[in-house]
Amino acid sequence: MKVRKLAVDFSTTPAQWAAIPEFAQSMNAASLWIPHLERFLNRTLSKASATLDASYPDTGRLKSDIRIFIRQEAMHYTLHAAFNDILPRQGYDVAGFERHFQAEFERIFSTKSLAFLCAYCEGFETMGPPMALAWLDEMEDMLEGARPEVIKLWKWHLMEEYEHRTVCHDVFHAIHGGYFLRVYGFFYQLFHLSGFSAMVLRHLLERDWAQMSPAEIKASRRRLRKVRFRIAGRALLRMSRALSPFYTPRNAKEPRMYRSYMAKVEGGFG
Repeated sequence: MKVRKLAVDFSTTPAQWAAIPEFAQSMNAASLWIPHLERFLNRTLSKASATLDASYPDTGRLKSDIRIFIRQEAMHYTLHAAFNDILPRQGYDVAGFERHFQAEFERIFSTKSLAFLCAYCEGFETMGPPMALAWLDEMEDMLEGARPEVIKLWKWHLMEEYEHRTVCHDVFHAIHGGYFLRVYGFFYQLFHLSGFSAMVLRHLLERDWAQMSPAEIKASRRRLRKVRFRIAGRALLRMSRALSPFYTPRNAKEPRMYRSYMAKVEGGFG
């Protein structure tokens, strides 16, 4: 793993940055909670690192992985925060959602056990490899005509999500390791975060639909159903493998374009 910086300017990026507006707004909705989630991930792993038993065989290696993970996630949430600024700049009132996300993660962090916090984080990181496969290998038709700076943001982010896919898994097993808590954490975060996305997406689309005719709204709803199936369909099936007692992210399929895209990012072209 390594920390990579990506220089991207979103100052002229429109909210509907893709040819399929509903796809753009779906990703905008998810991006809005990402900085809050990733700060939570970093707080949790920092807390876990401080409690790791020095006698645990992999403590040195795991602490090193955590340090790189935290730095990668800090880069991710910084760039997503810059990207998220496109919404209020273009008249979408999302400040209340951000306050809600911040309060929710503070509530969880301050009231739940470290073992649960690690299970939540491990559950979220389970989604990284399937989404990396989708973005790096399978969504070029959805991205045709999309703004290149946004494509760079998501591909870079998910390339690194695949790269650090084992860190939260290893931390959870060092802190607790129980199968049932891991599965509970997976479902908890899945419904928690999908609820965040749903509420934001509804708000964004309602504002868009207010400027459309009934026929245009009907067409938008059809596109939205296709987008939801495309984003979630394959990813959820792949994520279901995490329900196996023998699951390990080390066996996650490597995206075909993973190494070539990494080389582009490291060469200064994301």
